[in-house]
Amino acid sequence: MAQELTTFADRPALSPKYSKFFEENKNIQDRQTVPSISYEGKKWTIVLNGEKNIVQKRDSDGDLVPVTTLKVVVLDQNPVRGRAYYEGAYNPETVTMPRCWSDDSVTPSKFVKEPCAANCATCPMSAKGSRKSDDPTKKELVACSQHQFIAVVPAFDLNHEPLRMKLAITSIWDGKNKANDEAGWFAFKNYTDFLRANGVDHTGLVVTKMKFDSTVGIGYPKVLFARDRFLTDEDMDVLVPIIQSQKVKQLISTSWTPNGVDGVKQGAISGPADDEAAEKAKDVTPKGPTAEEIAVKAAQDAAAKSLAEKDARKAAKVAAAQAAADAAKAAAEAAAKAAEDEDDDAPVVTKAREIVGADDDEPVAPKAAAKADKPKSKAEPKATPTIAVPAGVPAGMAELLGKWGD
Repeated sequence: MAQELTTFADRPALSPKYSKFFEENKNIQDRQTVPSISYEGKKWTIVLNGEKNIVQKRDSDGDLVPVTTLKVVVLDQNPVRGRAYYEGAYNPETVTMPRCWSDDSVTPSKFVKEPCAANCATCPMSAKGSRKSDDPTKKELVACSQHQFIAVVPAFDLNHEPLRMKLAITSIWDGKNKANDEAGWFAFKNYTDFLRANGVDHTGLVVTKMKFDSTVGIGYPKVLFARDRFLTDEDMDVLVPIIQSQKVKQLISTSWTPNGVDGVKQGAISGPADDEAAEKAKDVTPKGPTAEEIAVKAAQDAAAKSLAEKDARKAAKVAAAQAAADAAKAAAEAAAKAAEDEDDDAPVVTKAREIVGADDDEPVAPKAAAKADKPKSKAEPKATPTIAVPAGVPAGMAELLGKWGD
């Protein structure tokens, strides 16, 4: 009969004295592991809390098959390459400590008990030909190989636990693969050079694709990198605090042993604690805004936008008022011009009076004067003809004679 998975459901409650004893005297220790991603055997493998899981997907038949291309965001990289020398034949399934290693490819780490040499430049293990390839070609290689640490998260889950990735030298630099370059796939150093040449100065700005070079065998797989797409401001709200975190600095610093996915901490061997080592490690993370600075900037932008909108509304009102004033002024000028034109149509007798002037001794006929002072009207009936008023007739009598006749 298959064993039930819930075999611990019947665990009894221990008294305080026994529970304390077993808590203080564990003989099954927690595994100290580095959250990481490896690519041994051309299989992407995630290591979290000591558990290894191959990244897989279901094919058209419904079978689980390894994923060949991953989409990640490279949070940061350690620009300094390290070196590690392992004795014996390479076995990706066996995790061992390196015989000697260096954090900067210059001198052995101070935690190496018996260094192979005083410095890497004169070390016989760092010379070409110090190791032969395992294939029939027996190609000359370097026994103490270089590596570089980067930190990544999957593009589909930016809040995922950051993972360390150890790149072998073949995945770091490749200057002889024109076909891959033309297709947009590069070794990591070539890839970052490609990004820089196109105005991208941080790997955290883009989603990066990773795949295996099909021309390289399974024994020593080579990873190629390519740009997939740019990230958004909403993505940066999540990413920037992670990029600046101490956790990412630890992953790319030299506070871990050079093993690929061993998880054995250097501090557990003979070195300082991770936090102390990471604090002393060179900070290679570009300084970006903090969450508080992002919030302040957003508030300032909102206030500036509101002020700009208010100024725009005020300017619109001023423009409308000015337009109304201009229209009123134009209407007044038009009315004045129309009045002047109407004065030009006034009776001739009025004009004659203006021309002769007040000092002229010749009297003006009452009939003509009345006609000149009276406004024109099309609806007014035709005036009754009047007789001429003799000279010397008083003004009041002249008015009566002119209106009623004789």
